[in-house]
Amino acid sequence: MDNLAIHFLNDDEQPVTQEAVSKLIFNIRNNQIADAFLALDEYGEEDSQEDAPVNIGRQTPVLKRNALDNLDLAAECVLHFAETGELYPNLKWEEAE
Repeated sequence: MDNLAIHFLNDDEQPVTQEAVSKLIFNIRNNQIADAFLALDEYGEEDSQEDAPVNIGRQTPVLKRNALDNLDLAAECVLHFAETGELYPNLKWEEAE
C-alpha cells in the first residue's frame, strides 16, 4: 500500500495507492473536488484514542475561524494524514468535546 497510513479513501473499493492520494491532493489544490474521506479503517471508526479521520465536504457548517480556505494547506493536511495517520503538526487543531 505504498507505506500509507490510511486504508480507506472516498468510499471506493479500489486499493489505496500513492497514485490515488496524489490525484486527491491535485484535485484539492485545484478546487476540483466537492468532498473526500480518508480513514485508518474502512468504517472511519479508528480506536477511540486516534484522531478523527479527515473529511472534506458534507460537514455541518463551522465558523470561518475553524475552517481552512487555503487549498494548498488543506492538501498538505490530507497528505500528512494519508502518510502518517496523524494530524498535520503545523496547524492548530480544535478538539471536539
